[in-house]
Amino acid sequence: MSSTGNKNWLLALGAAAALIGTAVVFHLVSSKEEAGSSGLSQALAEIAALGEPRREANGLLAFEYYKNVFFIIMKHARLSFADEKQKILKQRRELLKAKKTGEYRALVSDMIQKEERVGTDLLQEAMEHIGLSEQEFMQTHQFYMMNP
Repeated sequence: MSSTGNKNWLLALGAAAALIGTAVVFHLVSSKEEAGSSGLSQALAEIAALGEPRREANGLLAFEYYKNVFFIIMKHARLSFADEKQKILKQRRELLKAKKTGEYRALVSDMIQKEERVGTDLLQEAMEHIGLSEQEFMQTHQFYMMNP
């Protein structure tokens, strides 16, 4: 892979990590909702299939392991919110057609918050599953955001 390809990959990963990081912060200041149990169990099974958490010499999760866990969580969060999101998207279209911009904005904001909560809840469960505290995750996340 070329240097440009690697840079683009890291930038995309960094943007996705920033989104999850924002969701984690949001989770810390909001109430926790239960994640779908089947999505959670599938996500945890995929994470378990990665093997034991691998750590770097500095004690942080190894980048490859962190990236794989991160993508598993993103995938299952998207899947577990997909049905509700489709209903909301239909409502959004109706509000947009009716030119009800205030209600549209509120619905979009609510949808984003719900979607972030689902991802955050799955992430929290995954971190507990692999034995990583929120503080350790935030340190790992911050390190890889600052050092792509």
